[in-house]
Amino acid sequence: MIDYVTLLLVNMVSSLVVLAAFLWWGIGFIVTGAGGVFAGAAIWKQNVRIVRIVAGVVMLAAAGLWVPTTCMAYWLHMKVETPASSTADSGSQTSQGPLDTPIVVDP
Repeated sequence: MIDYVTLLLVNMVSSLVVLAAFLWWGIGFIVTGAGGVFAGAAIWKQNVRIVRIVAGVVMLAAAGLWVPTTCMAYWLHMKVETPASSTADSGSQTSQGPLDTPIVVDP
């Protein structure tokens, strides 16, 4: 039987994982906003090289922070569906939503 200490530890670890994800996204939003500010400054002060370099570094950092989120979003939205058997009646498929119903073409 699982004791309360184990459940508490599992709950704490899962909470830390969720907190880390939210912190990662928060930092991504902040750096993206800073990139917008520095992009405006780089356009305004085109002749100052250090402003352009800082703007480019901030934009690269923002892009780098969003790469893991983007990859996971693409990965989790990929859904592989197996074709339905030809003996299945169409009544069982009507209970599903229109997006969950697999497309089957009979030859």
